[in-house]
Amino acid sequence: MRFRSVAPWMAVLIVLGGSTAPAVAQEKADSLEPARLSSGQPDLQGVWDFRTAMPFQRPEVLGERLTEEQAASIEAGAAAAQQAADRPPREGNVGAYNAFWLDFGTEVGADRRTSLIIESVNGRLPALTTGMAP
Repeated sequence: MRFRSVAPWMAVLIVLGGSTAPAVAQEKADSLEPARLSSGQPDLQGVWDFRTAMPFQRPEVLGERLTEEQAASIEAGAAAAQQAADRPPREGNVGAYNAFWLDFGTEVGADRRTSLIIESVNGRLPALTTGMAP
């Protein structure tokens, strides 16, 4: 009996609470300033998607940007690797039986950069120095 009197109020609260969420999200999306934590640091919470066929380090044979042919070749290779990982293992060979959980991406991106590293001029990690070696 008591539940019947609470249920309509809960429904009203859910509807009212859900109606303001899109407005708040749109307000944040319109501003270029990132949301901040109480400490003043940028709020980086959430789900991030890092799927890409772009290599972390620039291969030495590539320049700063990929040609359309190079991008198509890398994307085709990434798609083939993804399809191979999705195939069930052969009998007697378990292989990478958890590969279906992984998605490494099959596109290099519209800007066709040759590496994820952007700070180094050559797109590669710097060489280790004696102070950096383990």
